[in-house]
Amino acid sequence: MCLTSSRDVLLPMIRILYSRMSFTPASTLTGMACGGHLVHKLVIPNADALRQFVMCEMHDSPWRGHVGVKKTRKAIERLYTWPSLKDDAEKYVRTCPCCQRNKAANQKPAGLLQPLPVPTRNWGSVSTKAIIALPETSSGNTAIVVFVDRLTKWFTLLPARLPLELRPLLKCSGIRSLGYMEYSMSL
Repeated sequence: MCLTSSRDVLLPMIRILYSRMSFTPASTLTGMACGGHLVHKLVIPNADALRQFVMCEMHDSPWRGHVGVKKTRKAIERLYTWPSLKDDAEKYVRTCPCCQRNKAANQKPAGLLQPLPVPTRNWGSVSTKAIIALPETSSGNTAIVVFVDRLTKWFTLLPARLPLELRPLLKCSGIRSLGYMEYSMSL
């Protein structure tokens, strides 16, 4: 984001550099052949504030409209250059808070939620949840498995050992004998 205090300081510096461009030593200007004529670019020194200001003007300005990495870099390259321009411009645009907030989604829209069918009988649909890493009991159990009937909200708590195996738990607990489960889900 452009700060007005840095703008007030840096804008006159840039104007002075532009006014002296014809008298600037060769180390400050670089030339490129473009369409048969020589194009001069201002080399920005290794001053973070000045580089930040240039990137801010070329990306955040209302007439620029927060364009992407490539367009921002091309706009900067038309007038300025420095050794790490490509990386600096990419980092600036990728971390721009306004661009992050207003970035278009590049994923397909999520589908509609598919609700679970309403259970038709007791213990026909059971949800399970395991509470693990508990202190070991005298019988060696270190977990609790919670079974909740989705229709009646009746629950059963069973002590268990790790690793959890639900089939033996269901057989010895009697939950399986209450009725055939259509499906179970974990919480």
